[in-house]
Amino acid sequence: MATDDQLALRVGRELRSAFLDDTEFRAEILKTNNLLNFATKPSKNDQVRFGLQSAFNSFIVSSYHATRSIERMHKAARDTYREGGDQDSHFFFLMQHSFCLHAIMNLYSANQLFRHAPVVEILKDDATKICEAFDADFPNLKTARDALAHDDERVFGLVKRQQRGDGIKDMKFTKLSGAHLEYKDEQLRDAVFKFPSPVYLTLLSKISEILTSK
Repeated sequence: MATDDQLALRVGRELRSAFLDDTEFRAEILKTNNLLNFATKPSKNDQVRFGLQSAFNSFIVSSYHATRSIERMHKAARDTYREGGDQDSHFFFLMQHSFCLHAIMNLYSANQLFRHAPVVEILKDDATKICEAFDADFPNLKTARDALAHDDERVFGLVKRQQRGDGIKDMKFTKLSGAHLEYKDEQLRDAVFKFPSPVYLTLLSKISEILTSK
């Protein structure tokens, strides 16, 4: 078992990697940001002209790095478990949960920007296509977001404050294994949401392609 100082150093290294070893992502988000700036220039709505790119950048970058942190902590947990450090492994498994809500809520917020009426007004069909790209790359994003937002109810088989299950059979805590979340949807059915970090790059590439295909 590692000492507290050794664990702290390991956590620091993993987080440093999660936040700084992202050259490809930074290149993709820079390209996407520039295209969003250009696409919103004709708008007379200041919220669109100055807000869309800034908000999208904030949400997607935060979500990406949170996801990378989850993946790094998950890998650290598996590595330490193989090395025989059961207690250390459990610590890293717990650590990954610290980033889950942040990753999924911010990803959902990034998606919702393109459903906002002023944004749709200026981007027109491109807004719809971007939402479709989100849906294709991150299916079940909304149900995962809803499950986390109401996790305190889903645990007891409640949906919108109404009892939907028997309180025992339908009880389920969310389960996170890296960028793989298991949860209950609004019908209390088992569901899965996957959000691996490479898919963020795929999504940004699609958004850039949409914004340039005029």
